[in-house]
Amino acid sequence: MGASNHGWVTLWDIATGKERFRLSGHEGSIQAVSVSPDGHFLLSGSEDLTARLWDVQTGKETKRFEGHTGWVTSVAFTPDGRTLVTSGGVVKFWDAVSGRELATMGLLTDGNWVVVDAEGRYDASEPDSTGLHFVAGRDVIELSQLKQRFYTPGLLGRIVRGEKFPVIDGSLHDVRLAPDVEVQAPGPGSARAEVHLVNRGGGLGKLIAKVNGRELPDTTRGSSANAISSTLSLDLTGATLSPSGKNVIEVFAESSNGLLRSHGFALLWQREPANEPAPNLFAVVVGISNYDNPSIPMSASGIRALFQGIQKLLLGSLPIPVIPPTYPSKRTICAAVRFIQFQGFVSSLLSWGIDFRRGRPSLFSKNNIGQCQQVVS
Repeated sequence: MGASNHGWVTLWDIATGKERFRLSGHEGSIQAVSVSPDGHFLLSGSEDLTARLWDVQTGKETKRFEGHTGWVTSVAFTPDGRTLVTSGGVVKFWDAVSGRELATMGLLTDGNWVVVDAEGRYDASEPDSTGLHFVAGRDVIELSQLKQRFYTPGLLGRIVRGEKFPVIDGSLHDVRLAPDVEVQAPGPGSARAEVHLVNRGGGLGKLIAKVNGRELPDTTRGSSANAISSTLSLDLTGATLSPSGKNVIEVFAESSNGLLRSHGFALLWQREPANEPAPNLFAVVVGISNYDNPSIPMSASGIRALFQGIQKLLLGSLPIPVIPPTYPSKRTICAAVRFIQFQGFVSSLLSWGIDFRRGRPSLFSKNNIGQCQQVVS
């Protein structure tokens, strides 16, 4: 057997050394050949993006396998001869008797893989990955949205073993898309947005609305699941608004059966900024002279510098009372706590700290803070 750059495979008689058949038909150079386990067939792959099955007894082409996106550089039979494997851009699996495509495997650049059969069932090394998508026309759908219907663990091995699968309601190639969504922001003084839905075959299902990334608890549906289009009023009264007045509205729509969700529509909702005081951070830093744990050589002034750095990056004014290392008594600590309370930020008081003697966080109970009033007074 010999392969040619001219697109044919030559079979030779070993006993006589004479040519038996020239298997011609490929329109590009031969890249790979394989012989079936029983020796009756030969499989060839070519630069013409096809693989072909030949009867070595007659020299005739019996099957042609198309659908690769690159040169077919590798071909093989499974040990039982029932399945053919071809590689060219993707790896494809074929039924040797009928020539029907059984599955396609794609190898991803990050080392993961995905297998899809002709009916749309799929398996993947990371089945919930957001990097896997199905393209329907101009729409890109995350494959995870279709997991409930089409995800089939162990798919490839089950196909090769000849397992029969239950019929799927609908094919991956006949996916009914979620509605198209457009949103008009509320007008001045209003908290109602207008949502326009267009049915793209999957019906009008539930709306999911978010403001500043937080989903609103109340949802609604289109006027009719089978309507061509629908316009709805969306109440944003319960939304958590940004103090800056700049709010982002996101609206998604599901198909009527809830299986698919649209990419969503996002827009800016501008309101008057809220007149709220800037947040402040207060800290009471207590230092000691000696540490049981020598790996924590931290002083009160060092901790104060740490909090001052945080304040400079994030917040406004930062009064930090510091109790000298030689005076870490209950009275001095409580005096510092009372100092913070007198600033008018009682509700912002944090009741926890770090016990540096043991090198781990420890909690101050509200009772301890309450006792400070008695000590100071």
